[in-house]
Amino acid sequence: QMDEWLIAAGKEIANLTGAEAATITSGASGGLVLQSAAAIAHDNARIISQLPTTENLPNELIIQRVHRFAYDQLYLVPGAKFVEVGTDMECKPKDIENAITSQSVGIIHLASPGMNDNSVPIEVSAKIAHKHKLPLLCDAASMLPPRKNLKVFLDAGADLVSFSGGKGVRGPQSTGFLLGTKKWVEYARLNNSPNA
Repeated sequence: QMDEWLIAAGKEIANLTGAEAATITSGASGGLVLQSAAAIAHDNARIISQLPTTENLPNELIIQRVHRFAYDQLYLVPGAKFVEVGTDMECKPKDIENAITSQSVGIIHLASPGMNDNSVPIEVSAKIAHKHKLPLLCDAASMLPPRKNLKVFLDAGADLVSFSGGKGVRGPQSTGFLLGTKKWVEYARLNNSPNA
């Protein structure tokens, strides 16, 4: 059974990485789609089945303009919308805080080797997200090696972190995995195959 296999594989990956929970994705890209779906639908079977139709649902993801990247539109696949904050050169914590409304479902953080130092650090973004009961969604696809990065973003407060199974992990390039808290990994898994 595919769902049982995903649960078992997730437990093994969590054990290997030291994360609270994990699940397999179709590349790091698939992880971004699942992060967004989890943020919108949680474990609500009715909403999961209607994605990407999100009219009359909270569906806004806050992203720092300096964190926009080539693959970020994958977050939009489940029906999310971006609320960009800050400028192309910098972003301040108040920019994120002021963008949060009743339509907000999460805050995105890009972890990248070439990151702009004028962006809001992950620890600060996580505090803002959690203060408003929102998840912090992190893309760290290009951050392995070093191995310590499997935990550093979780320790900084991210609820879901997407990694590539290729690149530094040296698995098939079409694979990936999400690490995170039990609650948010379960929400992501429920939005993943074999669920419609």
